[in-house]
Amino acid sequence: MLDVAEAMNSEHAAQNDLLRPTTVDGQEVRVVASPVQWHLDTEGGVTAPLPPLASPPDIGEQSADILREFGLDLDPEDIRR
Repeated sequence: MLDVAEAMNSEHAAQNDLLRPTTVDGQEVRVVASPVQWHLDTEGGVTAPLPPLASPPDIGEQSADILREFGLDLDPEDIRR
């Protein structure tokens, strides 16, 4: 039986694209991929390569946009309080 680190670094994980690279705060990290993989055919062959993942937003980066969707037009300084 494999522990989590061994499983995530296994050949099986690599062959099945279970982890995807992305950048967070300028540092490359691997994140768990979606369990639905449309880029594979029924035989497990790759039909199209997966596009690179974009970096996630910084904490609070999208707060004003989300609040605006709910009708709250707040200044970023008001959100921080």
